[in-house]
Amino acid sequence: MLTKLKDIKKQKGQVAITMVLALLSTTTILVVAIGFLTFNEIKKLNNIVKSTQSYYVAEAGIEDAILRVKNSMNYTSSYSLTAGEGSTLVEIAGPLDDLTIISKGNVYNRIRKVAVNIQAEPSTENVDFNYGVQVGEGGLIMKSNSNVLGNIYSNGPISGASNSFVKGDAYSTVTGGATGIDKMTIEKSSPTAIDGNAHANKITASTIENVAFCQTSSKIYDKLGNPISCNTSEPDPTPEPLPITDAQINSMKSWAEAGGETGPVTIPGGGTRSLGPIKINGDLTINSNGTLIVTGTIWVTGNINIASNSLVLLSPSYGANSSGTVVADGQIVINSNVTICGSNGGTLGSCNPENGSYLMLLSTSSKTGDTDPAVEAFSNILTSILYASAGAIKLNSNVHVKEVTGYMLRLESNATVTYETGLASVIFSSGPGGSFQINSWQEIE
Repeated sequence: MLTKLKDIKKQKGQVAITMVLALLSTTTILVVAIGFLTFNEIKKLNNIVKSTQSYYVAEAGIEDAILRVKNSMNYTSSYSLTAGEGSTLVEIAGPLDDLTIISKGNVYNRIRKVAVNIQAEPSTENVDFNYGVQVGEGGLIMKSNSNVLGNIYSNGPISGASNSFVKGDAYSTVTGGATGIDKMTIEKSSPTAIDGNAHANKITASTIENVAFCQTSSKIYDKLGNPISCNTSEPDPTPEPLPITDAQINSMKSWAEAGGETGPVTIPGGGTRSLGPIKINGDLTINSNGTLIVTGTIWVTGNINIASNSLVLLSPSYGANSSGTVVADGQIVINSNVTICGSNGGTLGSCNPENGSYLMLLSTSSKTGDTDPAVEAFSNILTSILYASAGAIKLNSNVHVKEVTGYMLRLESNATVTYETGLASVIFSSGPGGSFQINSWQEIE
């Protein structure tokens, strides 16, 4: 009986031990399972945190690139940026009117990619150049063999010389008994054209192919040399303001200033430099055989001197029908054998076929002296638009320009102004980096 009781107690002990072992095993399994799950959750959360950090690093790269592009800061098509514990590879591709930026954020090998597409929307000023030549009260002086292929409108006198002629209409608003048009030959622009007229209060010593609209005259003739008299059916022309206002000039200066400031700039002989938008505090000098590529509006607080055999081009990024501006507070001197082209481009001595794009050189200097004008172009110059808002422009022999506007203009022997119809409405642009529209901003990986 005693032995039987001992066996029963022994069996109960074994059962208890088994239960304890089973419980311990179960607990261990549960602890291991919970630990494993917890470890995975921590790992997952850690991945989420690092992935999120990677996304924000990629966003930082996008914002950095937009800042650089918008403010015309230096950047390359591919560069790296460090932010916090991560880094991003930024890639920029395409023209400014369809620019794609991709930023690849990396935090401990967790990769996130963000892409943005932006489009440049430059500021613009529309200007109507309705005449080949328009001048203020300083008037127009034409030396022998100079010519204007287009209309002339002058708030001052128009004075010609032997073999100087205009193919188009000529207007002078001079009154008070003074001569408005003198010693000029005014012809039709084509055999069937209705221009070739002279419009002034008083016309003297001139040959006019079509009609002389005037009140008084002396020694005026038709193309065959027959004396003619005034047609008094029209009122005298009235003064017209120059086409670009001071407010528009100030807008152009602000475009340049938005790109930053620098000191005097010199482009060495044979060198090439891209500039704009930029404000230059001092002079801009281009030495012989130098090339300037205008990538945005340029404002020069000093003088501009372009040496012989130099090339000035508006950047192709402006595109067709978009024009650029270089503004100087001082004088502009263009020496011999200089070529200035719009975004159509060109080489020395020749611009490529026209695309409606022009480059205007504008001076706000008030200098009007014969030897010290606001703008002077020497021999063998090919250019687009020259403008002097308050001073004189002097064009020497074999200067070919599409439009000239200033307070006063002197055309020396063999200078030519050839007006293009596209100049009737020119859109001057701040350049491709004026302002930007964001077309898309999304994560791509």
